[in-house]
Amino acid sequence: MSSAGAPPPPNNPGPSGHDFSGSDLSDVPTEAISESNRPRTRKKVEPSRVRRARREAQLAAAASAADAVPAIRRVVPCLPCLRSALAGSSLGDCWDEPDQARYERCNPGGSCTLVPLAARPVALFFLDFLASIYDNPARSQKTELAKRRAAVKVVLKGCADGTFPSVGDPHLA
Repeated sequence: MSSAGAPPPPNNPGPSGHDFSGSDLSDVPTEAISESNRPRTRKKVEPSRVRRARREAQLAAAASAADAVPAIRRVVPCLPCLRSALAGSSLGDCWDEPDQARYERCNPGGSCTLVPLAARPVALFFLDFLASIYDNPARSQKTELAKRRAAVKVVLKGCADGTFPSVGDPHLA
């Protein structure tokens, strides 16, 4: 119904009756987009297989380093390890690792102090009993453990106060 030489149909106004055909919003010049207002692109992340291979190499290196120097168990634990055993948190094992950081509570610059000499026999007696209970759970004697725990606490408190007798007391012989 339209002829080949007919003029184009008129622009239909928008729903509100405005004609947007000559609007500057339709075409944004490309030179208006500069580096400062360009959308940021995400960093390229390395593939997961590369990250996994790097992590496995780190774990293998850490495992070989840990196997190289065996830890040595101390015969007499330090005071923090003994207090941990008294609280029921551990068995009182204290490990000395040469050329490395020490076991949990025994870090250099920390509070790794020796058990007082007068308290060592009582402390070792308690730790031996504690280890025997863990080896044989059927024989857990809670009252005996509580008595020995109290004895060690009293001796440690006396050593800290200076009221516990030390070397030369005939009652300790």
